This record gives sequence, structure tokens and C-alpha cells, in this order.
Amino acid sequence: MSVITGSGSGSGSRKIPHDLLQKIKDAVNIIEVIGEHVVLRKSGSNYTGLCP
Repeated sequence: MSVITGSGSGSGSRKIPHDLLQKIKDAVNIIEVIGEHVVLRKSGSNYTGLCP
């Protein structure tokens, strides 16, 4: 998965380095973060929620 900052076009856009994304993923529990804003329900080994 690549994350692009900015509008995605022009010379001002750039990708966030993969190692930085991995550090963020390792440090943050995405279920807790999203669960603060959306009701999540366990569905098998995954979680589901409605779009806010």
C-alpha cells in the first residue's frame, strides 16, 4: 500500500517512505483508533463498521 501526500499530481506530491509507514503501523492499534469514531463489530477475524 502506498500513501501519497498532497493532491497526487505535480512536483509537490511525494510518497511517504515505506519504513515510516511500517513504524506507524507497528505503533498504532488501528482498531482502537477507528473504534473511537465508528462502532466496530467483530466479523470473523475482521472488524466491520459503517462509514461516518
